[in-house]
Order: sequence, then C-alpha cells, then structure tokens
Amino acid sequence: ATSKLEKEVNQYIHRGEGLASLGQIATLEIESKHPNYRHSMSKIIKGSDVLSMTSHDPPRMSRNGTLVKVHHLFESQPVRRNAVLSSSRKRATEVDKVKQKVRQMAQINPGVSFRLMDGLDLSSLFFQPKSASMKEAFARIHFPQEIDHLHSFSRSFPLSSSSSSSSSLSTA
Repeated sequence: ATSKLEKEVNQYIHRGEGLASLGQIATLEIESKHPNYRHSMSKIIKGSDVLSMTSHDPPRMSRNGTLVKVHHLFESQPVRRNAVLSSSRKRATEVDKVKQKVRQMAQINPGVSFRLMDGLDLSSLFFQPKSASMKEAFARIHFPQEIDHLHSFSRSFPLSSSSSSSSSLSTA
C-alpha cells in the first residue's frame, strides 16, 4: 500500500486522484469551507462508501479551504496493518515513509497546510502551514529552525568564454 500511495502522490496528487487511492486503504474525513458560504461541509469516506455528509453552521473551520484527515491507515489491509504494528521498528519505518510523502506533498503544494498526527498517541509528527511560495515551503520543511533568519537574495553569475575556450564564473 505504501508503494501505491507513493505512486499516487507522485502522479496524481495535483488532481486529487491520490485521495481516491488513499481512501481505499484508510478512512478520509474531508471538510471544506467556501468563502461565499457561511457554513462548512464535511464528508467521511471509507473505501467507496460515503459514511456521512454534514453541513455545519456555524462552520467548524475558522478559515476558508479544505482539510483532509486520514484515519486508520491500512485498516482495510489487516495483514499489512498487523505487520506494521507487530514491531516498533517496522512501525517506525512505515511512519517515516508516510512522513516523507507528506513532506513531498507539502513542498509542491505551498498553498495548502499539512498536519500529520500519530493515530496511536495523537502526537504531531509533521506540520506545514500554508506558504507564500515553493521556496518558502522548501525552507520551512528543510530549515524549520532557521526560517526566521533566512533572507531571499538573487545574484546572477553569467558564464563567459575566454579566448582559450574555457568557461569561467564572473561576478560582474
């Protein structure tokens, strides 16, 4: 299932098709609030079944947008789930794989915030707020302690050819 998740993230995440595959191995809770409406809508999906669809007024979400929560990962695959839960080492490996995929999604979708929480103890494993750009998302993911000290700069280094046909960097 991790390889299936990997394939979906790499190929289809920008079109939302990864959610369908993720829904086959987990329960999805999707909540959305549109700026033109006072209420929010939530839907809980397990496999291809909609378990509930609810309108919330007042909205449960304070901001506009969509929130996707994944619960009970691998619940439809008992052999996989039991294998992952059978040892702390296997579980840690699988959690690291999922964290890596969520980081990748966060980096290529800077306008979306991501939170990954451990389903056993509800600890936060990863959080990425919305970012203004891919550069900011990259910095927040890879340099979280230094983000407030990073400054944007731009400098070009044109390549020039000398008479001996070798290229060198110049700072002109």
